[in-house]
Amino acid sequence: MLNEMKKIGLVAAAFLAGTACTVAQAQNVLLNAGFETRCQLAQGWDSFGNVFVEGAFATEGSRTLKVFGPFCCPLGYSGFSQDVPTTAGQEWQASCNLSSPSWDSLSWNPGPPAAGTHFFLELQFLDANKNIIHPYGQYRSPEQNTGTFGIPVPLSTPVYTAPEGAVFCRVAAIVEQGSYIGGAVFVDEMSLSNPGGSNVLINPSFEQNPPGCTGSALQYWVNFGNGGPNNDGNARTGGTAAKLWGGYSGPVAYSGWFQDAGATAGSQWQFSAWGKSIAGDLIGNGNDVFITMEFIDANNVNISGFETFGSPWRSAGIATGGANNFQYTFFQSGVATAPEGTAKVRALIYQRQQNFAGGATWWDDAELVQIGGRTCYADYNLDGGVDGGDIEAFFTDWESGSSAADVNQDGGVDGSDIETFFVQWENGGC
Repeated sequence: MLNEMKKIGLVAAAFLAGTACTVAQAQNVLLNAGFETRCQLAQGWDSFGNVFVEGAFATEGSRTLKVFGPFCCPLGYSGFSQDVPTTAGQEWQASCNLSSPSWDSLSWNPGPPAAGTHFFLELQFLDANKNIIHPYGQYRSPEQNTGTFGIPVPLSTPVYTAPEGAVFCRVAAIVEQGSYIGGAVFVDEMSLSNPGGSNVLINPSFEQNPPGCTGSALQYWVNFGNGGPNNDGNARTGGTAAKLWGGYSGPVAYSGWFQDAGATAGSQWQFSAWGKSIAGDLIGNGNDVFITMEFIDANNVNISGFETFGSPWRSAGIATGGANNFQYTFFQSGVATAPEGTAKVRALIYQRQQNFAGGATWWDDAELVQIGGRTCYADYNLDGGVDGGDIEAFFTDWESGSSAADVNQDGGVDGSDIETFFVQWENGGC
C-alpha cells in the first residue's frame, strides 16, 4: 500500500503543479474490431476454396464439412487439412466417411480437358518450415469419381511412410473441379493414424468451433444475409475488412454484421466504424447501409422497440451511386441509453436492400464504447478482481486526462477522482 500511496502523492503533486488534462477516448469493448482474425470452419482445421459447415449426412455427431469446386478456373481445388508432427520412417494412413447426393453428384471425366468434380484424400509430408518435400499427389487415396446417392461410404489411403526430412504429416481432403462443372461431397469422421494406433487428429468430426467462431468467417462477429472477409485489398488498416452485400432473398432483403457486449439498463453507448464502396462494385440506389445499435435482454430478445432502419441512433447511410467517393468515410451512431431489462448491447452494421439493388460495402476499424452509466470503479480494468492492476490502469488514465478516470462523474479529471477511486478500491468493491 505504501507504493500506491506514494504514487498518489506524486500524481497529486503533478496535478497541483498544473499538469494539463486532455480527454481521451473511452475503451473499445469490441473484440476483433479491425476484422483481422478469420475463423477456421472447425477447431483445428484449415480450409481453402469452397468449404462450409453443414448438418447433412453426418455419421458421427451432427456436423459435416461440405466441399465443392471453387469455380475459379478450368482446373481448381477446394479442401481442408490438418498437420500433425512426424518423423522420417513413421507409417501413416488416413480415412473418412463421405456422401455425395444425387442432386449435387460427383462426376469425373479426366479429358482432356478434365470435366466434372471428384474427391480424394492426400497425405503430404512437410519440413520444419512447412514446405512439402515430395512431388504433389504422391501419397493419395483412390478417387471418388461418382455420387453415392447420399449413402455414406468409407475412403482410405494406403499406408504411407514419411520420407527423410519429414517433420509434419498433413492430411488433406480435396475436391478437384474441371471445366466449372458442379458436384459436392459431405465429409465426416476424418482419421489419421499409425497402423494399429489411435486417431491423432483434433476435432475429427468437426463438432467444435474455435473460440468466438459461430458460423461467420470473422472471429467474434456474426453475419446474416450476405457478407464475408474481403479478399480484394480493400481494408482500411491491416489486411482484412468485413465485406457486406445485399441479401437477394426478396424485394426487400437484409444483410449485416454484428457483435454483442454486456450492458446494463441506464448505461450509454456509441458505435463507430469506417465504411466505403468501390467503383467496381458500387453500392447502388435502393440500398440503405449504415451502423446502429440494438439492446438485447437476457433471453436474447431485442427490446429496442423499433425497426433498425428507423433507429433514432443510426448513423447516416453510406452514399449510393454517383454520390459515393470510393474512399473510407467515418460513420458514427447517436448516443443510446440502454432501456430497462438490457443484458447486451449489439453493435450492428446493417444493409437494407430494396428491389435487388446491387453493390457492396467494406467496413473496418469498428469501435463500441460506453460513455456513461458506470458507477463502480474498484475493478477499474474490468478483469474480475480488485488488485494492483486496477491502480495502475486508473493512474494511466488519470495521468493522461482520460474521461474514463472521472470516477466521481463531476465532469473533470482531478484529485477528487483519486479519493473516490481509493474509497471504492480499499473496500474491495462498491
